[in-house]
Amino acid sequence: SYRMLHDRPNPAMSAHVFWSAVAAHLLLYGNAFLPKVTDPLTGFVDSLYIEDPTGITVEWNGARKRFVDEGPPKRTWTEETMLHIVGFSLNGVTGVSPISMCRNPLGTAIARETFEGTFYKQGATMPGVIEYPGRLGADGIKNLASGFAARHHGVDNMHQTPVLEEGASFKPAQMALEDMQFVESKQMSRSDVAIIFRIPPSYLAASSGDSLTYATVEGNKIQLAQTAIMPLTHTIAQAVGEGP
Repeated sequence: SYRMLHDRPNPAMSAHVFWSAVAAHLLLYGNAFLPKVTDPLTGFVDSLYIEDPTGITVEWNGARKRFVDEGPPKRTWTEETMLHIVGFSLNGVTGVSPISMCRNPLGTAIARETFEGTFYKQGATMPGVIEYPGRLGADGIKNLASGFAARHHGVDNMHQTPVLEEGASFKPAQMALEDMQFVESKQMSRSDVAIIFRIPPSYLAASSGDSLTYATVEGNKIQLAQTAIMPLTHTIAQAVGEGP
């Protein structure tokens, strides 16, 4: 009913919380699974709930769907008891996760963030080389490297004057972030994420290119509504119209 869809799909969730979760499931997993609860007196759907899409398998026999959660306990649903909203799909039966389809650019972005964090943790400099005029044994090499690292690694210890004994010298391998094009590559990662989820790049503080076409706040809102929100709401509305 309108009340169920607009106000409270089930006693535990408001419509805002419920449909926000459905949208998140479609964007992250490509599927949303909503079990139906029917009023025994009227026979109409009285409530909708949300199931974790990662635990449900869709079985397709060419005509009907069957939904299985191995549990424990094992649970099954039919098309009469489960509303299945399909996002972007390759076979028309189940949706696919945008993240899994675009895991390479997203993985690159995560790896870049991890590397940058470690880079700054070590004092925002690349490692160097300690040169020793003689020959050190395994223990000597280990003690020299660990002693130098304990005194000079990290942001709190950066720019301290190193003191080395017995003719040893340290030659740093300096490399600025600009030389590694960190700024440009980080902007590219944000742009990739914006493209995956079809949102204006400016919403992620990403560059939209160097063309002379300047985006406005109003233009960004229109783009967000037309390319990101409207397809999602249309998918949900069409599934609900055919479902309950």
